[in-house]
Amino acid sequence: MRVLLKEIEDIPTLTRFGRVARIEGLAVEVTGAQGAVSLGGGSAA
Repeated sequence: MRVLLKEIEDIPTLTRFGRVARIEGLAVEVTGAQGAVSLGGGSAA
């Protein structure tokens, strides 16, 4: 268990960021997060 916890601690952290460009109904358009977001059925810009 300790080995597993050490391996988890050694995983590098990533910071992803973007900006909400528009909200229309239930759709949220985000810019600046290419390759970081893969939720929903929208198309990548």
